[in-house]
Amino acid sequence: MILSYTHLTLIERECLQEFYEKGYSIRKIAKILERSPSTISRELKRNFSKKRKHYHSWGAHVKYLVRRKDCHRKNNLLIYTDIYNYVFDKLHSFWSPEIIADKWNLNHNIKISFLLFIVQFVPNYSRYFTCITS
Repeated sequence: MILSYTHLTLIERECLQEFYEKGYSIRKIAKILERSPSTISRELKRNFSKKRKHYHSWGAHVKYLVRRKDCHRKNNLLIYTDIYNYVFDKLHSFWSPEIIADKWNLNHNIKISFLLFIVQFVPNYSRYFTCITS
């Protein structure tokens, strides 16, 4: 039996719904889907409708997508416009992202990460520095 540590897919949720409605045990469903019984149990507990006494795969998947979207850390550069403006101004002055992040972090309580900065704020990072080397 292969047990993987990945999120349940919509297809797996549909199979879970079908097997659960047929009266299969949690262990039997887990074996068929090649998942841990605790994964199946948590999925049913988390997404079972108490009003309708029913597990609905689409509803569970939508709830999963909403929870997944809300669980990530928010980027301070996009939340706080003063940080964004500061970074944007310094980039146009040809400061490096390392320097920008260090100078900001020295003087402010809200910290910015250099790596987060590169990935989320400056996708075309190298184009800001081509003028210097040309």
